[in-house]
Amino acid sequence: MTKSRFLIVILLILIVIIVSIVMLKDEKVNIEDNNQINIVTTFYPLELIVDNLIKGVDNVRNINISASVGGCVHDYEMTPADMKKLETADLIVINGQGMEHFIEKISINENILDTSQNIPNKNISSHIWLDFDNYISQIQMVANSLIELDKDNEQTYKDNMNEYIQKINDIKSNINIQSEEPVVIMHDAFKYYSNMGMFNVECEFLAGHENNYSANDIKSLIERINNNNIKILFVDSETFEHNQELINAIKKETNVDVYILNLCVDVSESLDQYLDVMKDNMKVIEEAVEYVK
Repeated sequence: MTKSRFLIVILLILIVIIVSIVMLKDEKVNIEDNNQINIVTTFYPLELIVDNLIKGVDNVRNINISASVGGCVHDYEMTPADMKKLETADLIVINGQGMEHFIEKISINENILDTSQNIPNKNISSHIWLDFDNYISQIQMVANSLIELDKDNEQTYKDNMNEYIQKINDIKSNINIQSEEPVVIMHDAFKYYSNMGMFNVECEFLAGHENNYSANDIKSLIERINNNNIKILFVDSETFEHNQELINAIKKETNVDVYILNLCVDVSESLDQYLDVMKDNMKVIEEAVEYVK
């Protein structure tokens, strides 16, 4: 065998070895992928629940398909890539109550958990997580579903669930807001706070992002505020941003003070974001109802 042929043979052997190593590596990745549990959440409050529950669990991946819109799921439109994620998910976690307008398109995947199923007062608003007890119910439902999927990490899920719920109950135990003060709300989600006895919703004006209201609507609202001596208006940050002209008109013609409450839909890296948002909301409400006394 000549030297050149010998080198060719050695090169071929090396190529075979390299290809074999790559194939074995790919096979290992496929095995690992088969052991991975893929959870798809539809928007941030649900992503936050799953992230808190899977702390310390390495084989679960959580994907929030609407994270790119950075806010309320109402602004989200499904993409082909998102459809693929939904089709292959081991569990799809949704809020329910009509929040996910696109959910009918994914009937090919039956692994859908509607976290609103066990909530008694869910008809107040689709933003059910703004009620502490509702949110706890959602956490429990997700934890139970994770345990069904992954028995090996059952205790971790239970521990994480109990820790998260305890933090929420700690906030609840420190709330002492009971008021009959009449208020105007510009988002129906805040009716959950009224349901908890923090204020009375005397007037509701859901402006949204589309500004679908007339001059007569504004006039009627202002008259109602003045006739009922309402001094508090609660609005979420997105509605506040999109309706500056309306809010300025209300402030000019009435004695209301405007208070901004957080819907907890803006993505954050903090696992305590819900806790922080709710504590801040409680402070804002307390300031508002105490101020008018």
